[in-house]
Amino acid sequence: MLRSLKKEGKEGFASITEVVVTAVIFILATAGILSTVSMLRPLGWQSSKKIEAAYVGKGIMDDLRKEVHATTTAGEELFGPNLALGVHNPPAIGDYTVTYTVNPVAGNPNLRKLTMDITWPDP
Repeated sequence: MLRSLKKEGKEGFASITEVVVTAVIFILATAGILSTVSMLRPLGWQSSKKIEAAYVGKGIMDDLRKEVHATTTAGEELFGPNLALGVHNPPAIGDYTVTYTVNPVAGNPNLRKLTMDITWPDP
């Protein structure tokens, strides 16, 4: 078609095929950029929730450290009630639900192992 226009003395910018191909490439590039930008936001949200959960856990562990009685040398009197063996479910803190388990350490009755799970709802 471009050749036929040139033969008649008329010059065109581009053929319809070139315009369509250019438009498709532009749309694909725009869609790729927009999808990349839109994926950044959920990852940022998840990251901030994880950081907040870590601070919630740190706060609970700081409170539990205060329940270890340094003046007592052995036995159950060494630990406060929130460090008794078993599963503990303290009240929720904001959107975060905390569950922690206290287990004995084999070979030393004066040590405890604490495993903590913190969950939060996804939007």
